[in-house]
Amino acid sequence: IRRQRQMCIRDRRRIVQAVRIPVVGIGGITLDNAAEVIRAGAAGVAVISAVAAADDMVEATRRLREVVDAALQERGGAER
Repeated sequence: IRRQRQMCIRDRRRIVQAVRIPVVGIGGITLDNAAEVIRAGAAGVAVISAVAAADDMVEATRRLREVVDAALQERGGAER
């Protein structure tokens, strides 16, 4: 089994700059890296494991939303 390398922020920024469509971060998104993905230019994030594996899925979703909204606001993007 070949392990894929995790995309670095520089790679994410290059993709965002290279295309004219919204870019969404998907795969391996957690509370710890969601804001970083948004700051790199992503329009949003798609999260499954970080919520589904949480003891309290509602709380995990709320916290992720807060982190993403704060990063969008820092970047000057639209909230919600």
